[in-house]
Amino acid sequence: VSDDETETVAATTPHNTTQVHRPYPAHLFVNKQLIADADEHGKVFDFVVAGHPKCGSTTMIANLGYVAPVPPEDVCTPVHNSVWYAYINWPDVNETRPLRGLKCPAFIDGEWLLEWSKHVPRTGIILGIRHPVLWFQSFYNMLNSALPVSDYTETCENSLPCKNSCPKNRLFCTHRARFHLALARLGKTPLGGAERSLLAPGDFDGGKEVKSRHIRNPVFLYEQTQLDDDQLWEDLAIFISYPGKIPHDRKHLSHGNTSRNRNYKKFDICKPLHDNFRKELMPYAWQMSRWICDYMVPLGKDVHIASGDRFCSN
Repeated sequence: VSDDETETVAATTPHNTTQVHRPYPAHLFVNKQLIADADEHGKVFDFVVAGHPKCGSTTMIANLGYVAPVPPEDVCTPVHNSVWYAYINWPDVNETRPLRGLKCPAFIDGEWLLEWSKHVPRTGIILGIRHPVLWFQSFYNMLNSALPVSDYTETCENSLPCKNSCPKNRLFCTHRARFHLALARLGKTPLGGAERSLLAPGDFDGGKEVKSRHIRNPVFLYEQTQLDDDQLWEDLAIFISYPGKIPHDRKHLSHGNTSRNRNYKKFDICKPLHDNFRKELMPYAWQMSRWICDYMVPLGKDVHIASGDRFCSN
């Protein structure tokens, strides 16, 4: 097979869309840039674990390593580089690991996914969520933070620079726990007036200020506590068109700095001392639950929900 040709092996799946391309599809690049809709005639890149951080993405990619020769660490590079790396630098696909993918939990924030939507819209986007209260506690402990929790309630409205909805370029804050806003920006739901009333309407960047990015890629949504559920992995196999069951016995935790500081006392957000702080996060938890179950699950275009028939039953 020459450099500008592609040998394609199609897997037998319910959707019959998995195509393993080898070798490197040079004909899809012009001046080292992917052409638009590069996967029009077959998948070029199968999946991206695009978020959210501290929502089980490390466990997710570890188990997807059974079906794709993916790097375990984050690969947060432009789509052109990511596809090139997958074909040139990473181990080649084979019969037991026929897919290509990567993990970058930062993709859900910012403009990253716009390029994936433009160039490889058939790549599946895998997204995890978590209860905002437990998410904040996990992030705080991972970073071994010494700041008072009240510092993390600042917003980007009057405090710059801003990163991931957090001021002063912080990695996390209460505003980053608004997972439903990041999901809404994908543009999978109508974003009508009633819907916007559940998208943090009291925040300077919520409600009517939430703008659709019109992401064309299909989305798979799961909740962090579902990672032990066999049904999640069965649904995910269908989503990424893997012809078989995905083993899922690998569990990975991100301990961050706590393992290097024996004097660090883990932050317990459930203590009465933090009652008022939890009140800052609980409205986001309620809004997210209602928005996902009232809008994203029933109305989401190209949205696939892990254990869909049970996702909103509780």
